[in-house]
Amino acid sequence: MDISYDYVLHQATFVPVIEAATRDAVIEVVTRCVLEPRGYPPDAIAKATTQVIRRENQGSTGFGKGVAVPRGRCNDIKGIHVGWFTSGIGIDFAALDRAPVYIVCCVLLPEYDHEEHMRSVQGVVFELLVQDAFRQALRRAETANAMREVVARALEEGESGEKPVH
Repeated sequence: MDISYDYVLHQATFVPVIEAATRDAVIEVVTRCVLEPRGYPPDAIAKATTQVIRRENQGSTGFGKGVAVPRGRCNDIKGIHVGWFTSGIGIDFAALDRAPVYIVCCVLLPEYDHEEHMRSVQGVVFELLVQDAFRQALRRAETANAMREVVARALEEGESGEKPVH
C-alpha cells in the first residue's frame, strides 16, 4: 500500500458534520480538529489556520462538484496531517463551478516538507474526490467510522483495479 494511503486513511481525522457556515470558519474548525487531538498547542493551530487561509486567499481550493481541499504549510507542524469533513449546509468556497462545498479534505504539512509528499498525498485525495460515487458515499456517511470505511473501500478498490466506490 502506498505510504500516502497511510496519511489519507489510517492517520486521518474524520468528522461527519462540521458546524461552521463560512469558508474561514470551516478552515478554523478543520485545522483545529486535525491538529488539537495530536497535541498541537493553540498558537501552532492558529498559525496553521492563518497559513491555510492565506493559501486559500491566493486561489480557491474549491475545485467544483461540492468539494474543497484547503491546504497549508507551517513551521510548527511535524508530519503530514489529513482531515476529511462533510457539511450538511454547503459552504461558499468560491469554487470553480460556484456550487457550495459539502466535502472538505484538509491537508497540512510542515514548511520544509518535500513537494513530492504534498503531490503524492494530494494525488490520492484527488483520485478519490473526482469519483461521483465516492463523493456520494462520503456525504451519506453519518459517523467518523463510516467515513473511514468509505475511504478505505475506495483505496482498496482503486489499488486492486476494481470499480470505484458505490
